[in-house]
Amino acid sequence: MNNKKYRNQIADLILKDEQGNDLVVLSNLERNENGSMFFVVGSDESSSSPKYKVTIQIEEI
Repeated sequence: MNNKKYRNQIADLILKDEQGNDLVVLSNLERNENGSMFFVVGSDESSSSPKYKVTIQIEEI
């Protein structure tokens, strides 16, 4: 398995908006009360630009 390839694909899913524009990480990684993790991304830090909350939940399968 090529981990670098998958890491890049995951990063592209998280760090691009619908139009393919780059997004930047705007917050630290934090934990929700249910144990999932989240961080905020956006095009820049200005209050007028849209921001997105990215939530990561890891479950055993």
